[in-house]
Amino acid sequence: MNKTKLLADSVADQINDLIKDRQLHPGDKLPSEMELMEALNVGRGTVREAVKILVSRNVLVIKRGIGTFVSEHTGQIDDPLGFNYVEDKEKLFLDTLELRSWIEPNMAKCAAKTASDEQISELKKLCDVIEAQLKENKDHTQADIKFHTLIANCTDNLVISNLIPIISVGVTTSISLTQSILKEETIHTHREIVNCIAAHDEQGAYNAMKKHIDDNQRCAKKMIQK
Repeated sequence: MNKTKLLADSVADQINDLIKDRQLHPGDKLPSEMELMEALNVGRGTVREAVKILVSRNVLVIKRGIGTFVSEHTGQIDDPLGFNYVEDKEKLFLDTLELRSWIEPNMAKCAAKTASDEQISELKKLCDVIEAQLKENKDHTQADIKFHTLIANCTDNLVISNLIPIISVGVTTSISLTQSILKEETIHTHREIVNCIAAHDEQGAYNAMKKHIDDNQRCAKKMIQK
């Protein structure tokens, strides 16, 4: 590794420290190139190379003509476990559902214990959006991902929140395979999950999410075996 690369890596670490020291949050703007050059005592090229490194790690995002900002999902990348390179997509999908069946019922149980009134209100709104989109035969993928993401965030558990990219892959694939078949089941189980979380019924939330994932597993296996 050459000296320029080593310096850029070191400066990337220093920018990371600067983000933490200044308590910059997702969406906050990073200091200008000139400010970073002066603060870190390096040249423009090194700053730019360090920023590229942090962009590749999804720590920073560049908005052309506006500036460089802290990523909304700092450190999370779209394919953290290399799923795009797995050849057996059917097995990958079923294995992802199996993982979700272990994680998400407990996630819902925890959410029922810790969810705030504001989060519960948002879950109810997402239920309405998903139901409307399903009944109108519209793509509800993004709303569904937001639904499961919010439940993860309701747990107030930093590790669970960082599992969202894996859950998102599972949700997206499930919808592509099962949405026309599980329309009513999705509407019903989503409502049941939210009602239990709103009532702080931990076991009820666990059972409702377990049924939701089980429905998807059963349907997916039938579709794949055809």
